Amino acid sequence: MPDCHGNLAFTESIGGNDDDDEAYANFCHINCRDCDYYFDERTLTPEEAGVDEKVDGNSIISVTVESCCPCYRSGIDYVEFPCTAGHDDPGRAPFAGLSNDAPPMAYAIDVHPVTGERLWDGAWMQRINTVTRIGTQEFPTFNTYRDRSICWGNDNTTPQGLPEIIEQALDSPANEDLLDASSFARNRNKVRSDVCDTPLSGSFITPGYDAALLVHCGQQSNAFLLLRGSGFEAHNGVIAVGLRRHIHELNGQYLTGYITQPGYQDLCWFLIHETHAYRTCAGEEVLTPVPTRALLLGQIPNPAPLCTSTELSSSEPAALAVN
Repeated sequence: MPDCHGNLAFTESIGGNDDDDEAYANFCHINCRDCDYYFDERTLTPEEAGVDEKVDGNSIISVTVESCCPCYRSGIDYVEFPCTAGHDDPGRAPFAGLSNDAPPMAYAIDVHPVTGERLWDGAWMQRINTVTRIGTQEFPTFNTYRDRSICWGNDNTTPQGLPEIIEQALDSPANEDLLDASSFARNRNKVRSDVCDTPLSGSFITPGYDAALLVHCGQQSNAFLLLRGSGFEAHNGVIAVGLRRHIHELNGQYLTGYITQPGYQDLCWFLIHETHAYRTCAGEEVLTPVPTRALLLGQIPNPAPLCTSTELSSSEPAALAVN
């Protein structure tokens, strides 16, 4: 997303974080050092761990457990209180709400290439020139973990697609639990000024489309050859094609799907997306919320204007659709 693609709100401490640091340091000194939950690893006897001394004929000598204390794992000032031991928040300095134009950002959904299972949502700061394919280095943004995955919080539902991710990310105020406001401000300034010289690997789609079709030469070889033969360029073995929603009329019936940008002879590919299902280890059938597969039904003349029904000029696309 380009610079200033929306407004985001984050909080900033009034007068800095010195008082907060001291309050949490005192809290940790008084409550954490001798706490039963505050440790890295601990070795227990089978009886202490509540397990059998023998499993499948093998003797259990000891059990190693890790602490479940979020204070120990994440740092005392990142904890959602009350903590595991039941202690309340030692208190923070007051905050002031600030609203700023969103910097250049990248948003992503990672899905399993076979099952279509949604694995990861991510966001980070990064300006990209879609013409030269040169961009800045990546910088952390608000409400994200170290691996750039988004923390949606307990009050939000998981967005269904990238447009919803962008909207919800901009509507969710940052609370400084993962990135403080001053670090965010520094990263925002860097991404707006820093440019690297290494071209990014991948394909880019210009704005103005409703969806995207990505075809990999090794995983979708038939579709890859069809699109290459239709005049679409490939970068690093991937064809990236912008899609627009389209309602197509066929013998009095209407098909709702997408069309690609025109290729050779001003022909567009018409396709529909599949609702892909997979089964969990427990046998439960789950529908992936992000369409990951599509069916290319055939080529049609470039509609004019876009997104309107166009009668077929031959029976070939009809035969393709039937097959």
